[in-house]
Amino acid sequence: MTLKGLLETLISKGILLPNQTINDFDIENKQHKKFYLENADLIFQSKSHNNEQAKIDSLNKPNKIHIIVSSNNEKQYFFKGRQLTPLSKSINKVFKNGELVEDFSMLLCDFWEDINFNNTQNQGGVGFPAGKKPEELLYRMIDMITSENDLVLDFFVGSGSTAAVAHKMNRRYIGIEQMEYIETLPNNRLVNVIQGEQGGISKSVNWKGGGSFVYMELAQANQHFVEQIEAADTEGVLLEIWERMKTEAFISYKVTADMIDKNIKEYEALSFDNKKRFLIETLDKNLLYVPHCDMESKEFGLNEADKAATKVFYKLKNEA
Repeated sequence: MTLKGLLETLISKGILLPNQTINDFDIENKQHKKFYLENADLIFQSKSHNNEQAKIDSLNKPNKIHIIVSSNNEKQYFFKGRQLTPLSKSINKVFKNGELVEDFSMLLCDFWEDINFNNTQNQGGVGFPAGKKPEELLYRMIDMITSENDLVLDFFVGSGSTAAVAHKMNRRYIGIEQMEYIETLPNNRLVNVIQGEQGGISKSVNWKGGGSFVYMELAQANQHFVEQIEAADTEGVLLEIWERMKTEAFISYKVTADMIDKNIKEYEALSFDNKKRFLIETLDKNLLYVPHCDMESKEFGLNEADKAATKVFYKLKNEA
């Protein structure tokens, strides 16, 4: 259909008045939008292209549409030397006024100003004012590069926005966090998601709740002593921790317990905060947590349930 034919169709259907032109077609008008969405596969735009053979073949058929099938089994249309692209190619699911709808879309540049960053600090039922991202932004990014059941990995899960959106989009996900708020923020947020919370993209994707997730912590080795040292509030408590470290902790190869005990006066001359730093420095940082290769060692005291969970997580076969 030519532009003239399209105009005649719009007038015959009462979408445009007889004295109006195609320039009066308004993509924001509800009646006009209904028409182009329902006929998106029948409305074509002609444009130039680089397929010289297709151009020659279509020019040799002046009154016919030349069709070729691409390597990915997609039909391409050519007419009088130009390529015809259906309007449906420009229509995708997009967020508009906070709702996910089918409408015109455009290629994204590297500056996105259409997503509202305001009032996101309490999305998901948890507060995180310093660095929370809108669920609409994460939806766009995840939708661009993944499909359902793909695995999304977030090394710095923060308030859990990425994991929450991935859950609502039927993606698998792994979220990792080293800060203590992992229990109060991302963990609680995912519980809210499973219970069907309606913030963020929930209404747009018709989220009703459901699903599950597994919460795990790394088995501690020296990290256990780091936390005790950081929490200590008296000199006496630090000395008690040091006595336990001499027999239970994994000391750095750079020092020995005897070396420190022989130079105890130098330790005693340190300020309280520097004593904490010193004791932490004596620990082997490679053994803050239990390595998988050593999980069978009795030194770490892992129970059988933790060992079994580790094997399941890493998809390991039973080891003798």
